[in-house]
Amino acid sequence: MWCWVKSRKYTGLILYVLGGVRSEGDRKQMTAKTRSANKIRRLCSLGVESRLLIPRFLELLHDHVPSLANVYFWLDGKGEISDVYDERPDAYHLLPVYAKEFINKRESDVFDGWPQSLKHRATVDMDHIWKVDRNTFLSSSFHNEFLSLLGYFWGVHRPVRSNGRFHGILQLHRTKEEGVFTKQDRHETDRMVRHLEYSLS
Repeated sequence: MWCWVKSRKYTGLILYVLGGVRSEGDRKQMTAKTRSANKIRRLCSLGVESRLLIPRFLELLHDHVPSLANVYFWLDGKGEISDVYDERPDAYHLLPVYAKEFINKRESDVFDGWPQSLKHRATVDMDHIWKVDRNTFLSSSFHNEFLSLLGYFWGVHRPVRSNGRFHGILQLHRTKEEGVFTKQDRHETDRMVRHLEYSLS
């Protein structure tokens, strides 16, 4: 916790740290996040087309929330996927398989569909968008024949909207070894997505 207090000995303002001094590593991490947040704010104020904006936004997001890969889905007027950008190069070999075999087909065993996933107003764990429990999901063909081939085990999901319109869906993914996304990760994702929503409005 930080606060400014008036020093009796000095006329200036002195910064006191309450609850312990941060380590050098923590300070460096905070500085890197601050720089990245400033870059995201500047990027999202340029008014550039979303297909130019999204790849750089996803890249900068790694400074705030570590992940294996970030993915953005553009949506059509019905809430269905119209395009996708996935940071994993391998994804583009698998996307035709997803389009042919899974979307609105075999994925329906575990997933109610993209329009239904838009009901969440904040970043949620991916388990909240599946209609089955996690063990059932992990044994599904959707996980084993698609997501696991990309190394995707843990994930978070965030619809992107502004002015009452859905623009897309952001998803962040991690391997099993990288560990589950925390509450702070979800909060940080929400904080950065608000800049993106402003840009798309």
